[in-house]
Amino acid sequence: MTNHILIVEDDEMVQKFVALHLENEGFQTSTATTGAGALAILADQAIDLILLDLNLPDGDGLSIAQKVRETSTVPIIILTARKGQDDRMLGLGLGADEYLTKPIAPEELFLRVRNLLSRAVSAPQPPSPGFAPAKPESPPAQPAAPAPNAAPAPTAAPNRGGLGLIAGIAALIAVVSGGAVWYFDQSPQPPKSPAPSSLPGPIKPEPEPKQTPKPQSKAKPLRRPAPAALAEEEHTKAIAEVLGYGWALQSKCDPLPDVKWWKYNSHESIASYVLKSQKGDWAAYTKIWFLRLVRLHEIDNRNSSAVTSSGVVLKGDALKDYIKKMQKRLAVIKCLAAEAKAFAAKR
Repeated sequence: MTNHILIVEDDEMVQKFVALHLENEGFQTSTATTGAGALAILADQAIDLILLDLNLPDGDGLSIAQKVRETSTVPIIILTARKGQDDRMLGLGLGADEYLTKPIAPEELFLRVRNLLSRAVSAPQPPSPGFAPAKPESPPAQPAAPAPNAAPAPTAAPNRGGLGLIAGIAALIAVVSGGAVWYFDQSPQPPKSPAPSSLPGPIKPEPEPKQTPKPQSKAKPLRRPAPAALAEEEHTKAIAEVLGYGWALQSKCDPLPDVKWWKYNSHESIASYVLKSQKGDWAAYTKIWFLRLVRLHEIDNRNSSAVTSSGVVLKGDALKDYIKKMQKRLAVIKCLAAEAKAFAAKR
């Protein structure tokens, strides 16, 4: 019998990629991009295991795990970018069987899926509409004693060689989750302490080429740079031109707000990062910062707090001020994207 896995993931690219390779391993899959869609599928179909993301557009995935566990024992694997200890403890406390963080090696993901399904096969409970477990009409017969040294029958026949086919999953998840969410809701569940829990920093992207800082002199700002410094500056510009982001050195976009925990604080560093780590996809980079901004708005609307990667607690006026700076950064990113498009059209 083929096991049926429900993938709850709002990023459709990741969702389809994981579904494709699960099917190559012999599993049947269904997908949902929202919590409501996941509950609808669970109410209508027999699901053997759920892969659940937490950052869903219509709510926190933890609430979905709680609703499922109220009426079903279907195995749940939480697969998320959220690494906070509070989220991990809450997810497992609500009944999730595994809590995995992105990026994850595809071999590990499939081993955990297979192990959970192997343990669940001894007591299958296919959900009926409303995903409440069906009641047996009569007491089950006494099972026969297993033969000595008998191995448990697998629920699916994964192809060991198939793991090589899905080697790209780890890289894809790493790109999508590499900074897509920095800030998480610090609301206690229930309140334990007035102090918010610390959150981890973002998954670090591959470092981009080093930029030689432009020579400055605080003591004598009007003094002309030395010839050697001018040569170094010209060398930096030449490197930028060769790598394809030299246009950013003459950008007409507004300067970025001064935020100490932002890694890329100049036009050229952002352009270099997008060119190398996002393969020039400005739409994907813009989406990352848009989702961060949406998340912060949600936290602020609940009068909750967020913790940055450097440990700064943001709440109230401080959080509102940071949201304004992030809105400004998003506007600059959109401006740079337009300049990059215009530059590409001239080439």
